[in-house]
Amino acid sequence: MFSAIAARGAVILCACASASSAADAESAASRYASAQLAAAEAQIDLAERAVAHGDYALARRFVEQAALDARLTWSMTEFRRLRNAAVEVNKRVIRVKGKLDGISVAGR
Repeated sequence: MFSAIAARGAVILCACASASSAADAESAASRYASAQLAAAEAQIDLAERAVAHGDYALARRFVEQAALDARLTWSMTEFRRLRNAAVEVNKRVIRVKGKLDGISVAGR
């Protein structure tokens, strides 16, 4: 009887510890996701400036990095705010890529 109670107690403790560990992991991932989001936003800002200055090769590099950072941000967290912000960065990426594609086609 005692061993059955002890076993149930151990299972409950493990479940609580995993829930706590999962919450801690999510919190840590969200901290990193926030930094990754900031990097994505900075990269897309730089891409837009590069387009404005006519440096299309540099703009392409920045926009590709912004796209990767936005996707990584989205995948790192379950928090809606961070995921929505990553989606917004990705929308900007698509707009800048569209501009760059238009410039490439017009330049041929």
